[in-house]
Amino acid sequence: RENYEYRTLPAGVLVLTASVDVQKDRLEFYVYGWGRRGQRWLIDRDVLPGDPAGRTVWRDLDTRILSATYRSEWLSADIPIRRTAVDAGYLAPEVYRYVRRHSPDKVIAVHGKQRLPMAIGAPKAVEINLKGKRIYRGAKFFPVGSDYLKGELYATLRLDRPTKDDEEYPEGFLHFPSSADEDYFKQLTAERLKISEKKNREVHYEWVRIRERNEAMDCYVYARAVAISVGVD
Repeated sequence: RENYEYRTLPAGVLVLTASVDVQKDRLEFYVYGWGRRGQRWLIDRDVLPGDPAGRTVWRDLDTRILSATYRSEWLSADIPIRRTAVDAGYLAPEVYRYVRRHSPDKVIAVHGKQRLPMAIGAPKAVEINLKGKRIYRGAKFFPVGSDYLKGELYATLRLDRPTKDDEEYPEGFLHFPSSADEDYFKQLTAERLKISEKKNREVHYEWVRIRERNEAMDCYVYARAVAISVGVD
């Protein structure tokens, strides 16, 4: 944790991406900033209470994410969120309805896929017409390599802070605001990598939950995926 607050942009932040987790009584969103040499910052997180089967909470999301800008004193500019990922793992029809109203340059539906050997895959159409054919301009979702990005996240969290004032942070370092609380960090590290060996001696890797809530981890993964999709790396 460092000396900056939520909703402020530290020097170095150049691009913002966001992610949204859908629960039965709320939406949770996270905003991350990205800079040179893979530097990354937690910028914002909030809960929007409301039933995702209705419309009100999605309008609230428009206000908090799509219409929002964050002031950068370093750049003397207001920075919008470049792209937002919405998890379609729950209430997918409502997610697709929301995403369909916006440009895919700004908002996409995503879903985590195990053993996908990349950060984010090609979009897949999920709507069909009366003839059973996929609608060309219908809703799509992007598969996200959750295993791939969870491994990267844990490698990032193991990086050591600089010990000297003039020393640069390691490439890929993840910065947190001073008021990030214990609940956030428990959610961010809510899974562990289980390694087992099958009868044929093939090694099997699987991410398993060690805590009930893992929204922060999932949302980091999705925000990271869309950051890669817009060319941050």
